[in-house]
Amino acid sequence: MKTIAFLLSACLLLGSAAAGAAPSDAEQLQTDAYVQVVQGDQSFDAGRLDEALGQYQEAKRLYERLAAGFPDWEPRIVRYRAAYCDNRIAEINQRVGERAAFTSAQTAATAPAAYYGAQPDYDSGYAPAPLPPATAAGVPESLYQSALRRADALQSQLDSARNAEQQARAELARVRGDLDRANRSLSQRSVEADSELARLRDLQSRQQAETQSLRAENERLKAQLASKADLEGALNDVERQLNRVRGENRELQDQLADLRQDLEDCEARVAQAAEIAAEAQSRAAAAVAAPETAPAPEPEAAPEVPAFDPAAFDWPEPAAEEDFADNESIPELREDEAALDDEPAPAPAPAAAPAAPAERVVATWPARPIPRGMEAADFVRVLLANGETETAFATVQKAREDAPEDAALATLEGIVLIRLQHYAAAAELLHALSVEHPDDAAIHANLGAAWLGEGFYAGAREALRNAIELNPDIGGEYYYNLALVCAMTEPRDLDTARDAYRKALDAGVAPDPQLDAILP
Repeated sequence: MKTIAFLLSACLLLGSAAAGAAPSDAEQLQTDAYVQVVQGDQSFDAGRLDEALGQYQEAKRLYERLAAGFPDWEPRIVRYRAAYCDNRIAEINQRVGERAAFTSAQTAATAPAAYYGAQPDYDSGYAPAPLPPATAAGVPESLYQSALRRADALQSQLDSARNAEQQARAELARVRGDLDRANRSLSQRSVEADSELARLRDLQSRQQAETQSLRAENERLKAQLASKADLEGALNDVERQLNRVRGENRELQDQLADLRQDLEDCEARVAQAAEIAAEAQSRAAAAVAAPETAPAPEPEAAPEVPAFDPAAFDWPEPAAEEDFADNESIPELREDEAALDDEPAPAPAPAAAPAAPAERVVATWPARPIPRGMEAADFVRVLLANGETETAFATVQKAREDAPEDAALATLEGIVLIRLQHYAAAAELLHALSVEHPDDAAIHANLGAAWLGEGFYAGAREALRNAIELNPDIGGEYYYNLALVCAMTEPRDLDTARDAYRKALDAGVAPDPQLDAILP
C-alpha cells in the first residue's frame, strides 16, 4: 500500500509540474480528491472499512467532477485514480459482505436456543443448517477463495502501479530533457542578450561623448559671441564693488569715531573712579579717627516688637518702567467698572511730599550718545541692565534736556536716583510726576521706594497703597515693602501688613523671620 501511495504522490507531483498554468479550480479538485484517496488508504490499512468506504466514494465523486468540468486536465491520471477508487470500493463491499455472512453463520452455529422461544423438535427429524466447507486450517472455503481473489486483485493493481510508475519515470525523464534543453536555450539567449546589451551600451557611450563634445563646442561659441557683454558686466561688477568698499570705509570711519568716543568715556570714568576711590579712602581714614557715637535710644514700642531700623533691611530694587507694561489696561478696567455703577472712578490722590525741597543732583559722568535707530528710554534701560548706573544717569539727564515733558524719561531718572541713593531728589521728582500722572502705578511704586530710602514712612505707605490700588498685580516686592512699613513703623496697621505679607508670599517673595514673628 505504501508503494501505491508513493506512486500516486509521484504522479500527482509530475502532473502538477506539467500543468503549472491550469486553472486553480482543477488544481483544487485534484488536490482534494488525492487527499481523500490518501486518507482512505490509511483508514483501509487500519481496518476502518466504513470510514475508508466514505473517503473513496468522495474521492471518486471529485474525480468525476474533474473529468466532467475539465476534460483536458490530465485525463489519463484522472481515469487511473477513478478506477483505483472503484476497485477499493468493490473490495470494501466484498469484505463487508463476507464478514457479515461469516458472522451470521457462526452465530447461528454456536448460539444456544432462546429460553423463552419455541424449542426445535429433534425427534421430528430436525437438522441444523450445514456449515460452509472449511479448509484444512479450519477457515471457510468462501473466505479462502475471497482472499485468493483479493490477492489476485492486489497483484494486478501492483502491476498496474508498476506500469504507471514506469510511465511516470519515462514522462519525468522526458520533462527533465525538455527542461535541460530549455535551460541551454535560455543560457544561449542570455549570452546573446548580454552581448547585445554591451553593444548598445558602447553605442550609447559614443553618442554621449559626441553629445558632450557638441555641447562644449556650443558653449565655446556662445562664450566667444558674448565676450563683449561679459566685459561690460565685469566693469559694472568692479564699479559696484568699488561703491560697496567706499560705503564700508565710511562705516569703519564712523565705528572708529565711536570707539574713540568710547575710549575717551572710559578714560573719564577711570579718572572719576580714581577720584571716588581717593575720596572714599579719605572718608574711611576720617571715620577711623573720629570717636564712636553713642547709640540712639530705642523707639517706644511694644516689648515683643524690635526697633525698626531701615538700614537693617535689604530693600528691593525700584521697579523699572517696563515692569508695569499692563498699567495701561488698569484705567480702562476702572472706567468699565465705573460705567457699570454709573459713577466715575477717581484715581488715588498722590501722597503728600515733605515741605523741604531737595537739592537737584547733577551727573558728573559723561553721557553716552544714543545709538541710531534706538529710543533714549530703551538705551537707558540697557545701561541700567548692564550695571552702568552713573552713565545711565548722565545719559537720561542729557536726553531730558531735549524732551523735558517725557514722563518715561523722568521716571527713569527717578529710578536711577534711587539706585544712586539720592532718595530725596528722586522723591521730589517722582512726587511731581505722580501729581501729573495720578493713574500711573509705576510712578507711585517708585515714589514709595524713594520715600522708604529717605525715611518718610507715612508717604511711602501712602504711595505703595496707591500703586497697589492702581495695579494689584504690581509685584510681590511692593506688597512686602507695604507689609514692612505697616508692621514696623508708627502707626502700626497689622491687618494691612498681614494681608500684604500674605500676598507677597503668594507672589514668590522669600519669608522674613521678623515679619513671621510679628504677623503670626
